[in-house]
Amino acid sequence: MLFPGTTPAQQADAPAGVEQSVAATASNDAAGNGAQAAEGDQDSAQPPATGRPNTQPAAAPLEIVLRDYLVLPLVGEYQRTIVTRDPIDAAIVSGKWQAPVAGDKVTGDDGKPYQWKRQQAAADGVLATNVVPGGYAFVSVEVDYPRIMILEAQRHAAVCVNGEWLAGDRHGQGWLRLPVRLKQGPNEFLFHIAQPGMKARLVAPAMPAYFIAEDATLPDVVTGDDSELWAAAPVVNATSEPLAGAELLISIDGGEAIASPLATVPPLSAYKAPLRLPAPVSGEGQQHKLTLSLRMPNTDATPTATMALAKVGPQDARRCTFVSKIDGGVQSYTLLPATQSDDPSADQTEPPGIILALHSEGVDHRAFADNYLAKPWAHIVAPSNRGEYGFDWEDWGAVDAMEALADAQARLPHDPRRVYCTGHSMGGHGAWRLGVIYPDRFAAIGPSAGWLSLWSYGGGMPTYDDPNHVQQMLLRAASTSDTLSQISNLSTQGVYVLHGDRDAHVGVAQSRFMRSRLGEFHTDFSYFERKGAGNWWGSACCDWPQMMEFFRERSLPQPGDTRQIEFATPNLGLTAECHWARVETQLQQGQTSRLTLGMLKRSRAFIGTTENVRRLSLDASVLGGDQPVRIKLDGGRAFSANPSSKGRVWLSRDEDGRWSQIARPPVGGKSPARHGGFKSVFNNNAVLVYSTGGSEEENAWSLAKARFDAQSFWLRGNGALQVMADKEFDANRQRNRNVVLYGNADTNLAWPALLSTSPVQVRGGRVRVANQGQERPEDDPGLAALFVRPRPRSETATVGVVAGVDLAGMRLTNRIRYFHSGVGLPDLTLLGPESPAEGDYGVRAVGYFGHDWGVESGDIAWRDTAL
Repeated sequence: MLFPGTTPAQQADAPAGVEQSVAATASNDAAGNGAQAAEGDQDSAQPPATGRPNTQPAAAPLEIVLRDYLVLPLVGEYQRTIVTRDPIDAAIVSGKWQAPVAGDKVTGDDGKPYQWKRQQAAADGVLATNVVPGGYAFVSVEVDYPRIMILEAQRHAAVCVNGEWLAGDRHGQGWLRLPVRLKQGPNEFLFHIAQPGMKARLVAPAMPAYFIAEDATLPDVVTGDDSELWAAAPVVNATSEPLAGAELLISIDGGEAIASPLATVPPLSAYKAPLRLPAPVSGEGQQHKLTLSLRMPNTDATPTATMALAKVGPQDARRCTFVSKIDGGVQSYTLLPATQSDDPSADQTEPPGIILALHSEGVDHRAFADNYLAKPWAHIVAPSNRGEYGFDWEDWGAVDAMEALADAQARLPHDPRRVYCTGHSMGGHGAWRLGVIYPDRFAAIGPSAGWLSLWSYGGGMPTYDDPNHVQQMLLRAASTSDTLSQISNLSTQGVYVLHGDRDAHVGVAQSRFMRSRLGEFHTDFSYFERKGAGNWWGSACCDWPQMMEFFRERSLPQPGDTRQIEFATPNLGLTAECHWARVETQLQQGQTSRLTLGMLKRSRAFIGTTENVRRLSLDASVLGGDQPVRIKLDGGRAFSANPSSKGRVWLSRDEDGRWSQIARPPVGGKSPARHGGFKSVFNNNAVLVYSTGGSEEENAWSLAKARFDAQSFWLRGNGALQVMADKEFDANRQRNRNVVLYGNADTNLAWPALLSTSPVQVRGGRVRVANQGQERPEDDPGLAALFVRPRPRSETATVGVVAGVDLAGMRLTNRIRYFHSGVGLPDLTLLGPESPAEGDYGVRAVGYFGHDWGVESGDIAWRDTAL
């Protein structure tokens, strides 16, 4: 098998790191710069032999350093909203994009003209530091024959290569290596700059597939512990064909290799493969050696990577790994076990508690855990947030923290009533967030230098002076991130607030505001400002002794001892339950639901008020026995209810506000397990299904978009989303797994099996939304739709759709930032082609399906009723 982009001679000579460098052309021909060699002698690149257009030259370039750019400053407005204004994106979506020429002008979002200007990278390939983040850099690369090369770039948010988007290394970690297909002649690279210091080069692949060992997720090996070990490593397919039928061979310390099937990796794609590790071989030294090999059909090439697994003792801090329920990927956290006390008089008959410690922005969880001293009374668990930057401890970051906690609780002897949450800076925000999201899980929280919400810090959240109906719906979609709307959830937790009064990074006003709000209702909080301290003042701003003592003195009540509940939640998919009460469905999704409930044990009664609650369930087992219970809600009459065999009582509210008992929520309707919101489709081990039933251009877009989404989730959230062709997808298998379809009903072959009964249908040239037997048509070209539906024959899985009525509509979805924290997406969003130029004024319709997933019972705002 010939490695892509190389000759047989080069395969033999080129090392894995591709250290050789020969001539290539990387220039802005469209800008009049001419052909300019990146390095070496340009004459070394010979054209293909006559009559053999696919024959590759004997001296093909092994490296192309991108140097001669055209640079455009920031011209768009990038917010945490469904669509953002960007004139470059608008040109690409409409098909009007042309390679720029130096001096070309672009009208920015602010109405001012900006110019493309020539700028050359330094000798090391780094673009000057004065390049504005959010701007663009364009370069043309000319090659003499079609080939595949590996793009090594960093400090860019994304790059569009010949019209197809690839995710970027926005934080400059330096290990991202993605294959790209180059055509004969000029090839366009449009980089969206994330940070100053961007650099890029192309190298010839040494193998048809390879590992990126630098991004492996690895556990530490604990001496004497034979627990199951999981790891993960990215596998990259550098060919234009799917990598199917391959096996991973995994061995430790030279022991027998175990074979594990590798999921099919689409062309020019990466997949971070989960690895179940064999038992380590005992031996000398401080490390175990993990060896991975990839055995592929139809080739003798065997990519190999080696990695080190640290050996640690039972009382040492260690990296633990687990398989996430979000995507089936492997995640990690740091555990610092509780120690035995040196005080012989100390009472250690009680099991220790757990402190969940959330890291700051850009800090690895292992390094963050080093700020804490081991304690005899509590284990320290430092989750990853799915990355050093991750999701601001929102969205999938919040879920990651709770998954890490659950994994640690399954491993460790501990007291579940003594669990605490703290964090610093971004992690301090995480402590606020997890405190309000999971109020019955923590006995106390301790935000240090924590910011309140993305409205008070970080920016980019939607705000409107006089919002119309569409904009009100967009605000509802973002309400999950509104910490303040859920502040009452903190009423039963201890709260210790810590901040430096000279913090220039996260102003102390954030904590002072929370102190004033807590003072209005809270009876158990403490506040301390460190005089003269900034954002970081050493390990003490994490492991603050007074905060730790505050934690140690608090514990949750015994199950059933909680007599009063104050609970608020806008998103049942994230949190629906507090102690013995659970909101099953809402009256208006996206609005905050509230419970104020009391439990009367002697009377065997529940009494209280609800707000924005359609269905509710109560765990009557906390009352003991199986006798009937009395219910009185919202001032209505009291009635008797009989608990189920498991002690739960389900209640429903009719249109007149009267409550009554039901057997259980109807099958197929919305529930906390399947609540909707478009972002939820990437949970539940989703598979991304691209189309093969459309035109060549439509199918190429579909594969590129699915690949881009998988890359984005991998790079932002250490994700492992699988990508699959529609013709390979079997709707009868794994029916409780989420599915995301790309294309429309005419192009994606999986559509009929999953969406034949959907009230929303997208076909070539039109969108139809059915309501009460009638259809609302949208027939404009360039329309795009995002929506989520229940998956047939499943009570938990959903089907997400990324659709366009034509190629322009499909391209309109390319840069929708649904993996950014704080971006709210309801069940349905219909976008017009004017969206990249006009922002949310291009939203044609947005809203939620009803509790039964219907349109009639839902709440959808249409633009023509909002103007």
